Amino acid sequence: YGVRLVYISTDYVYKGDKGNYSENDELLPFNFYAWSKLGGECSVNGVKNHLIVRTSFGSSVFPYPKAFDNKYASKDYVDVIAPMILEATLSDLQGVLNIGTEKKTLYNYAKERNPTVEPVSISGTSFSSPVDTSLDLQKWNDFKKEKSQEDIEIKKIEVDGILADVAPTILELMELKQPPEMTGKSLLKI
Repeated sequence: YGVRLVYISTDYVYKGDKGNYSENDELLPFNFYAWSKLGGECSVNGVKNHLIVRTSFGSSVFPYPKAFDNKYASKDYVDVIAPMILEATLSDLQGVLNIGTEKKTLYNYAKERNPTVEPVSISGTSFSSPVDTSLDLQKWNDFKKEKSQEDIEIKKIEVDGILADVAPTILELMELKQPPEMTGKSLLKI
């Protein structure tokens, strides 16, 4: 039907003990939420044109008084991650894609927007949590680098004036000689 399905999953589908998880690493969801996300991923795999985005993001502010200083992730704020997800959605990328920012402690993440947040250790809590769900972002970074190179090439074409060189192209198609005062190039010779 020509439909593209984009599914937002979580970094919690990874085991969470070593970090720097690539899209092909072993999956072992940490909690029920992550298991439900993995179940969704399995369903999405049945659609030919799909993209599964594994990520982690929070609201635009960090509302809590404390954050873990020994728990690592590639998490960022929704206003940082959402444009990345949109870019991936509009691309031709398929399969599984990790999206996030650099590896950081949740305390460092929180401190970016809540300077009064205090550090706390995972061991100082009554519940368990994965210690490192940071993501290997190589596939995403490669895509952005390739896209950036394409953007540079397009800008070069615009600067060189080639996009405006329609007249020399028409003259060539009509097999007419280009007058010497016309400095543009035919697009057929690029």
